[in-house]
Amino acid sequence: MRAHSRGRVCLAIAVAIAATGCSTREWIARFVPPATDQYARRFIDTLQNQPAQAAVKLLVSRVAMEAGIVDSIATLQRYLPYGRPDTLQIVGVNWQTQNGSTRRTIAYQMHASGKWALIQLVLDDNDTDERRVEGIRVWPMDSSLQVRNAMTLRHASAAGVVAALPAIVVLVFSLYAAVQVVRSPLKRRWVWGIVALVGFGKFGVEWRTGAVTQQWIAVQLFGTGIGRDGLYGPWWIFLSMPGGAVLALDRRRRAIADQARSRAALAVVAAPPAYQTEPGPDGT
Repeated sequence: MRAHSRGRVCLAIAVAIAATGCSTREWIARFVPPATDQYARRFIDTLQNQPAQAAVKLLVSRVAMEAGIVDSIATLQRYLPYGRPDTLQIVGVNWQTQNGSTRRTIAYQMHASGKWALIQLVLDDNDTDERRVEGIRVWPMDSSLQVRNAMTLRHASAAGVVAALPAIVVLVFSLYAAVQVVRSPLKRRWVWGIVALVGFGKFGVEWRTGAVTQQWIAVQLFGTGIGRDGLYGPWWIFLSMPGGAVLALDRRRRAIADQARSRAALAVVAAPPAYQTEPGPDGT
Protein backbone atom coordinates (compact mmCIF):
# COMPACT_ATOMS: atom_id res chain seq x y z
CA MET A 1 0.00 0.00 0.00
CA ARG A 2 1.37 3.40 -0.91
CA ALA A 3 2.23 5.36 2.20
CA HIS A 4 0.07 8.41 2.45
CA SER A 5 2.15 11.06 4.18
CA ARG A 6 0.98 14.59 4.75
CA GLY A 7 3.75 15.40 7.21
CA ARG A 8 2.83 16.00 10.79
CA VAL A 9 -0.85 15.58 11.47
CA CYS A 10 -2.40 19.03 11.70
CA LEU A 11 -4.38 19.19 14.88
CA ALA A 12 -6.94 21.80 14.05
CA ILE A 13 -9.17 21.30 17.06
CA ALA A 14 -6.87 23.10 19.49
CA VAL A 15 -8.77 26.36 19.64
CA ALA A 16 -9.11 27.85 23.12
CA ILE A 17 -11.61 25.24 24.28
CA ALA A 18 -11.35 26.19 27.91
CA ALA A 19 -11.67 29.91 27.15
CA THR A 20 -14.92 29.45 25.27
CA GLY A 21 -16.44 26.95 27.65
CA CYS A 22 -17.05 24.41 24.88
CA SER A 23 -16.29 20.76 25.48
CA THR A 24 -13.81 18.86 23.35
CA ARG A 25 -16.67 16.89 21.79
CA GLU A 26 -18.45 20.10 20.74
CA TRP A 27 -15.33 21.42 19.08
CA ILE A 28 -14.68 18.13 17.30
CA ALA A 29 -18.23 18.19 15.93
CA ARG A 30 -17.38 21.45 14.16
CA PHE A 31 -14.48 19.85 12.28
CA VAL A 32 -15.65 16.24 11.89
CA PRO A 33 -19.28 15.68 10.89
CA PRO A 34 -20.92 12.96 13.02
CA ALA A 35 -21.58 10.80 9.95
CA THR A 36 -17.90 10.97 8.99
CA ASP A 37 -16.83 10.07 12.52
CA GLN A 38 -19.20 7.10 12.57
CA TYR A 39 -17.92 5.87 9.21
CA ALA A 40 -14.30 6.15 10.35
CA ARG A 41 -15.05 4.24 13.56
CA ARG A 42 -16.77 1.47 11.59
CA PHE A 43 -13.74 1.21 9.35
CA ILE A 44 -11.40 0.98 12.35
CA ASP A 45 -13.62 -1.76 13.81
CA THR A 46 -13.45 -3.62 10.50
CA LEU A 47 -9.69 -3.16 10.36
CA GLN A 48 -9.31 -4.49 13.89
CA ASN A 49 -11.73 -7.41 13.85
CA GLN A 50 -12.27 -8.51 10.24
CA PRO A 51 -9.99 -10.10 7.64
CA ALA A 52 -7.90 -7.74 5.56
CA GLN A 53 -10.10 -8.32 2.51
CA ALA A 54 -13.07 -6.75 4.33
CA ALA A 55 -11.09 -3.55 4.95
CA VAL A 56 -9.90 -3.45 1.33
CA LYS A 57 -13.51 -3.25 0.16
CA LEU A 58 -13.87 0.08 1.97
CA LEU A 59 -10.91 1.68 0.20
CA VAL A 60 -11.14 3.90 -2.87
CA SER A 61 -10.81 1.83 -6.01
CA ARG A 62 -7.40 3.14 -7.10
CA VAL A 63 -5.92 2.15 -3.72
CA ALA A 64 -7.82 -1.16 -3.49
CA MET A 65 -6.37 -2.19 -6.87
CA GLU A 66 -2.75 -1.67 -5.86
CA ALA A 67 -0.56 -4.75 -5.86
CA GLY A 68 0.00 -6.25 -2.42
CA ILE A 69 -2.73 -4.18 -0.76
CA VAL A 70 -4.10 -7.14 1.21
CA ASP A 71 -0.68 -7.90 2.68
CA SER A 72 -0.19 -4.22 3.55
CA ILE A 73 -3.51 -4.11 5.38
CA ALA A 74 -2.65 -7.32 7.23
CA THR A 75 0.63 -5.73 8.35
CA LEU A 76 -1.21 -2.71 9.71
CA GLN A 77 -3.62 -4.96 11.57
CA ARG A 78 -0.74 -6.41 13.58
CA TYR A 79 -0.02 -2.95 15.01
CA LEU A 80 -3.54 -2.59 16.42
CA PRO A 81 -4.37 -3.62 20.00
CA TYR A 82 -6.57 -6.69 20.41
CA GLY A 83 -9.93 -6.65 22.13
CA ARG A 84 -12.73 -4.15 22.47
CA PRO A 85 -11.36 -0.58 22.69
CA ASP A 86 -12.09 1.29 25.89
CA THR A 87 -10.74 4.49 24.27
CA LEU A 88 -11.14 5.59 20.68
CA GLN A 89 -10.64 9.34 20.65
CA ILE A 90 -10.13 11.89 17.90
CA VAL A 91 -6.85 13.70 18.50
CA GLY A 92 -6.26 15.42 15.17
CA VAL A 93 -8.13 16.76 12.16
CA ASN A 94 -7.07 18.23 8.84
CA TRP A 95 -9.11 18.79 5.72
CA GLN A 96 -8.88 20.21 2.23
CA THR A 97 -11.82 21.13 0.02
CA GLN A 98 -11.48 21.40 -3.74
CA ASN A 99 -14.10 21.37 -6.47
CA GLY A 100 -16.80 20.45 -3.97
CA SER A 101 -14.87 17.42 -2.71
CA THR A 102 -13.45 17.26 0.82
CA ARG A 103 -10.39 15.26 1.67
CA ARG A 104 -10.33 14.83 5.44
CA THR A 105 -7.49 13.42 7.56
CA ILE A 106 -8.52 12.24 11.01
CA ALA A 107 -6.24 10.88 13.72
CA TYR A 108 -7.57 8.61 16.47
CA GLN A 109 -5.84 7.23 19.51
CA MET A 110 -6.99 3.78 20.58
CA HIS A 111 -6.51 1.89 23.84
CA ALA A 112 -7.39 -1.78 24.24
CA SER A 113 -5.94 -4.67 26.23
CA GLY A 114 -3.44 -2.34 27.90
CA LYS A 115 -1.94 -1.14 24.59
CA TRP A 116 -2.13 2.15 22.69
CA ALA A 117 -2.09 2.93 18.99
CA LEU A 118 -2.38 6.05 16.85
CA ILE A 119 -4.47 5.59 13.71
CA GLN A 120 -4.57 8.10 10.87
CA LEU A 121 -7.26 7.81 8.21
CA VAL A 122 -7.51 9.83 5.01
CA LEU A 123 -11.11 9.96 3.80
CA ASP A 124 -12.71 11.00 0.55
CA ASP A 125 -15.51 12.74 2.44
CA ASN A 126 -18.32 14.18 0.33
CA ASP A 127 -21.00 13.99 3.03
CA THR A 128 -22.65 11.15 1.14
CA ASP A 129 -22.94 7.40 1.59
CA GLU A 130 -20.06 7.00 -0.89
CA ARG A 131 -17.30 7.81 1.60
CA ARG A 132 -14.14 5.82 1.04
CA VAL A 133 -10.76 5.54 2.73
CA GLU A 134 -7.79 6.77 0.72
CA GLY A 135 -4.99 6.12 3.20
CA ILE A 136 -4.24 4.39 6.50
CA ARG A 137 -1.33 4.70 8.88
CA VAL A 138 -0.94 3.01 12.28
CA TRP A 139 1.67 3.68 14.96
CA PRO A 140 1.89 1.58 18.16
CA MET A 141 2.45 3.74 21.26
CA ASP A 142 3.61 2.98 24.78
CA SER A 143 1.17 5.48 26.32
CA SER A 144 -1.53 7.98 25.43
CA LEU A 145 -0.63 11.21 23.63
CA GLN A 146 -1.58 13.17 26.75
CA VAL A 147 1.11 11.33 28.72
CA ARG A 148 3.57 10.90 25.87
CA ASN A 149 3.63 14.61 25.00
CA ALA A 150 3.34 16.06 28.50
CA MET A 151 5.73 18.94 29.14
CA THR A 152 7.48 17.48 32.17
CA LEU A 153 11.12 16.91 33.04
CA ARG A 154 10.51 13.19 32.77
CA HIS A 155 9.68 13.56 29.07
CA ALA A 156 12.23 16.28 28.33
CA SER A 157 15.04 15.85 25.85
CA ALA A 158 18.48 17.36 26.48
CA ALA A 159 17.93 19.78 23.60
CA GLY A 160 14.58 20.85 25.07
CA VAL A 161 16.10 21.66 28.45
CA VAL A 162 19.04 23.50 26.85
CA ALA A 163 16.65 25.54 24.69
CA ALA A 164 14.58 26.51 27.74
CA LEU A 165 17.51 28.35 29.35
CA PRO A 166 18.19 30.93 26.60
CA ALA A 167 14.43 31.25 26.09
CA ILE A 168 14.08 32.41 29.72
CA VAL A 169 17.05 34.77 29.30
CA VAL A 170 15.54 36.32 26.16
CA LEU A 171 12.17 36.76 27.90
CA VAL A 172 13.71 38.45 30.95
CA PHE A 173 15.93 40.66 28.79
CA SER A 174 12.98 41.76 26.62
CA LEU A 175 10.86 42.62 29.67
CA TYR A 176 13.78 44.46 31.27
CA ALA A 177 14.33 46.49 28.10
CA ALA A 178 10.64 47.35 27.82
CA VAL A 179 10.50 48.60 31.44
CA GLN A 180 13.68 50.65 31.06
CA VAL A 181 12.45 52.26 27.85
CA VAL A 182 9.03 53.14 29.29
CA ARG A 183 10.68 54.79 32.30
CA SER A 184 13.12 56.79 30.16
CA PRO A 185 12.80 60.34 28.73
CA LEU A 186 12.53 58.86 25.26
CA LYS A 187 9.86 60.34 22.98
CA ARG A 188 7.12 57.85 22.05
CA ARG A 189 8.43 55.66 24.84
CA TRP A 190 5.33 53.46 24.84
CA VAL A 191 5.90 52.65 21.18
CA TRP A 192 9.52 51.84 21.88
CA GLY A 193 8.40 49.73 24.83
CA ILE A 194 6.40 47.56 22.44
CA VAL A 195 9.34 47.42 20.04
CA ALA A 196 11.50 46.14 22.91
CA LEU A 197 9.23 43.09 23.22
CA VAL A 198 9.64 42.04 19.58
CA GLY A 199 12.05 39.28 18.62
CA PHE A 200 13.23 38.57 15.09
CA GLY A 201 13.52 35.13 13.53
CA LYS A 202 12.13 32.02 15.15
CA PHE A 203 14.00 28.94 16.35
CA GLY A 204 11.99 26.05 17.72
CA VAL A 205 12.93 22.92 19.67
CA GLU A 206 10.50 20.11 20.42
CA TRP A 207 10.47 19.39 24.13
CA ARG A 208 10.32 15.59 23.96
CA THR A 209 12.43 14.66 20.93
CA GLY A 210 14.70 17.68 20.48
CA ALA A 211 13.59 18.14 16.86
CA VAL A 212 14.55 21.55 15.50
CA THR A 213 12.84 24.02 13.20
CA GLN A 214 13.70 27.56 12.18
CA GLN A 215 12.18 30.54 10.39
CA TRP A 216 14.57 33.29 9.43
CA ILE A 217 11.82 35.73 8.45
CA ALA A 218 9.51 35.91 11.45
CA VAL A 219 8.65 38.09 14.44
CA GLN A 220 7.67 36.92 17.91
CA LEU A 221 6.33 38.90 20.83
CA PHE A 222 8.46 38.67 23.99
CA GLY A 223 11.14 36.90 21.94
CA THR A 224 10.07 33.60 23.50
CA GLY A 225 7.06 31.33 23.34
CA ILE A 226 5.77 27.83 23.85
CA GLY A 227 3.13 26.03 21.86
CA ARG A 228 1.97 22.61 20.85
CA ASP A 229 0.69 20.93 17.73
CA GLY A 230 -2.99 20.97 18.51
CA LEU A 231 -4.73 19.60 21.56
CA TYR A 232 -2.52 16.58 22.26
CA GLY A 233 0.54 17.17 20.10
CA PRO A 234 4.13 17.70 21.25
CA TRP A 235 5.20 20.90 22.98
CA TRP A 236 7.66 23.27 21.34
CA ILE A 237 9.88 25.99 22.78
CA PHE A 238 10.40 28.99 20.51
CA LEU A 239 12.97 31.73 20.89
CA SER A 240 14.01 34.69 18.76
CA MET A 241 16.86 37.15 18.61
CA PRO A 242 15.90 40.06 20.92
CA GLY A 243 16.54 42.61 18.21
CA GLY A 244 13.73 44.90 19.33
CA ALA A 245 15.14 45.05 22.87
CA VAL A 246 18.62 45.90 21.57
CA LEU A 247 17.27 48.65 19.31
CA ALA A 248 15.08 50.12 22.05
CA LEU A 249 17.88 50.17 24.62
CA ASP A 250 20.21 51.82 22.13
CA ARG A 251 17.59 54.46 21.37
CA ARG A 252 17.14 55.00 25.13
CA ARG A 253 20.90 55.40 25.59
CA ARG A 254 21.06 58.06 22.89
CA ALA A 255 18.03 59.87 24.31
CA ILE A 256 19.63 59.99 27.76
CA ALA A 257 22.91 61.24 26.23
CA ASP A 258 21.05 63.95 24.30
CA GLN A 259 19.25 64.99 27.47
CA ALA A 260 22.54 65.18 29.38
CA ARG A 261 24.10 67.38 26.68
CA SER A 262 21.06 69.64 26.68
CA ARG A 263 21.24 70.04 30.46
CA ALA A 264 24.96 70.82 30.25
CA ALA A 265 24.32 73.48 27.61
CA LEU A 266 21.58 75.05 29.73
CA ALA A 267 23.87 75.09 32.74
CA VAL A 268 26.53 76.97 30.79
CA VAL A 269 24.01 79.55 29.58
CA ALA A 270 22.56 80.05 33.04
CA ALA A 271 25.95 80.46 34.77
CA PRO A 272 26.93 84.10 35.64
CA PRO A 273 29.67 85.57 33.44
CA ALA A 274 33.17 85.57 34.89
CA TYR A 275 34.73 89.09 34.99
CA GLN A 276 38.46 89.78 35.14
CA THR A 277 39.26 92.84 37.36
CA GLU A 278 42.29 95.10 37.18
CA PRO A 279 44.64 94.90 40.16
CA GLY A 280 44.47 97.81 42.61
CA PRO A 281 47.31 100.18 43.51
CA ASP A 282 48.33 97.85 46.26
CA GLY A 283 48.41 94.94 43.84
CA THR A 284 45.17 93.42 45.04
